Amino acid sequence: MSSRGNPGGFGEEKKMTHVDVDQVCTEKSGLRVEGAGAAAAAMTAAVLAAALLAGCSEETKVEAPQTLPAVAVEITRAGLGLPSVVTAAGSVVADRRVEAASRLTAYIRAVPYKEGDAVKAGDVVAVLDDRDVEENVRAASAKAAKARAAAKDAELDAEKISGLYKEGLVSNNDWRKALLNRTAAADTLREAEAGLAVAEHQRAYAKVAAPVSGRIASVLRREGDLALPGLAVVVIDSESDPKFEFQVPQRAADVVRPGERAEVVVDGVPGVLPGEVERVSGSADRVSRSFLARVKFDAKDAALVKPGMYGRVCVAAGEAATPWAPESAFARRGGLEGVFVIEDGRAAFRWLRTGRRMEGRVEVLAGLKGGEMLVDRPTSDVSDGRAVKVEKTEGVR
Repeated sequence: MSSRGNPGGFGEEKKMTHVDVDQVCTEKSGLRVEGAGAAAAAMTAAVLAAALLAGCSEETKVEAPQTLPAVAVEITRAGLGLPSVVTAAGSVVADRRVEAASRLTAYIRAVPYKEGDAVKAGDVVAVLDDRDVEENVRAASAKAAKARAAAKDAELDAEKISGLYKEGLVSNNDWRKALLNRTAAADTLREAEAGLAVAEHQRAYAKVAAPVSGRIASVLRREGDLALPGLAVVVIDSESDPKFEFQVPQRAADVVRPGERAEVVVDGVPGVLPGEVERVSGSADRVSRSFLARVKFDAKDAALVKPGMYGRVCVAAGEAATPWAPESAFARRGGLEGVFVIEDGRAAFRWLRTGRRMEGRVEVLAGLKGGEMLVDRPTSDVSDGRAVKVEKTEGVR
């Protein structure tokens, strides 16, 4: 019987078995199936295949992977609570901004200073037309002189009539009139002298002086303008103790308080300028819903800044319930940054979403709750799921 005439395909099965066995183990055994009938060949092939496959399986047996030994690690702990940080833009302002105003109604003859010029207290920053003032001084002076002469005459008359009255040569009524005239003349003199003093003071007001030392911030009136009492001519910024002024959002009003430390970065000034929140306004602006705050610079840095400079301030105050992890616990695996959390004696890699970094701590926005035990300074031997052996626990509670 031939395999070609087998309707069940048994011969085909035998032929495939023969080929498979030859490919796998024939070279090792040196055996080959030849001749005989289809049934005998099939039987022989099956026996040989079983024997050969058994022998082959013994030689190609794969050993089970060995468990990696525990790696020694140091541990640290995830924390909870980072300082609340408020950042805002602002500018340097003068501690005192003073308006130098006229006390007279007069035209301005000269403004000797311009914006940016330094002035000292007492320097004349505006000269007014004083012709009317001088006329008033002359009139008051003449009036005072006249009153002084009248008072002197009244005094002499009173003395003369008093002497005659004692001798009984004048009546009591004449004597009393002389005394009243002397008193009235004295009152008139005092009034005239007061008027003269006022006129002379106005002469001094014809020159507008700087009330403080500083720098001219703005010139509001020019030569030929009419100066009015109380209307500023120039604005002066004191440079003795500049401040950094910024707006505090309403949501952070309970965080930024006087006495909190702050860091200011001013454009054009190298480094970070430390300072302290000096004051915060008690009421919010009706439009921006924010509070005005000021930071006082340290004394050594105050000379580095000028009013008008732009910058940013960072105030760290209080603590927010935010998890954080030490920077030393972070590792990168597969392009992801995270930490190894110790769970049941094994290291479990946990990817984290991070935020601020400050003072060796990293804010964790997602991935930790706080209080977890972490592998500190993980080496390349630490992998996800590997057993760990704690070697050092200093500083971890």
